[in-house]
Amino acid sequence: MKIAVQDVLLPGPDPAAKPALAAACGFNFIEYRYPNLENSWREVRAALADSPVMLHSIDELPFRRLAVPDPDHSTRLAAALRAVDIASELGARVLTTIGALGNISAQFPSDRMTATYVESLQVLAGPAAAAGITLTIEPLNRYETHFLNTLAGTVAIAERIAQPNVKIMADFFHLNLEEPDIAASLRAALPHLAHIHLADSNRLLPGRGHLDFAPALKVLVDSNYSGVMTFECCIGERWQGLGYFSGDHAAELPSARAHLEALLPA
Repeated sequence: MKIAVQDVLLPGPDPAAKPALAAACGFNFIEYRYPNLENSWREVRAALADSPVMLHSIDELPFRRLAVPDPDHSTRLAAALRAVDIASELGARVLTTIGALGNISAQFPSDRMTATYVESLQVLAGPAAAAGITLTIEPLNRYETHFLNTLAGTVAIAERIAQPNVKIMADFFHLNLEEPDIAASLRAALPHLAHIHLADSNRLLPGRGHLDFAPALKVLVDSNYSGVMTFECCIGERWQGLGYFSGDHAAELPSARAHLEALLPA
């Protein structure tokens, strides 16, 4: 089981210090949020060159509203193309994308947003493929967007784009709210699945909520899923949005990993 940690779960403001912190917690892979790389990617690249930790994936803006056909769309798409270039420089393998975040998705017809998202990913797919990068589409729960909530709907968009490096991703926090049977939904989506975000029912680390990961992990193991799964969650008893840090990362991150490993089928 290959597990990455997101940079925001590791303490401190210096993005270039995060690979060493990830390695100290026993991780071989790290995922960065794009805003933390945009102005420091050269320093991060140097840190990664001296680290056993590989940058696997990049999350966050400018990929969070690529389906929104507002006057700023062309600016976001240009920023996304720039992000592909930076990801290539860093050797990232996966870029996660979101069609729309927030109630802005209620302002535009769904078919128009779908068309905008498909066109955007088709533009990004070529440069990404040339750099060996997979673009993944992430569905969010209904409380965060009205656009694209289920794995099945996400697969339909990936099939419409029909590019080999455009896949889907699954986030357990959102799956818990939207999928009646998480294991069955993952099984149906497996041919298109390229990345996973791990979080419990309350967005805390796995084992800190009530989500039963065992059936889904069995599906992934039985299917020989070879992708990376990233901790995208919060540490501590309380949290105030993604990236809230509280607690002992050196103890809590390995503990959450051990919780998942104990659930793996023998």
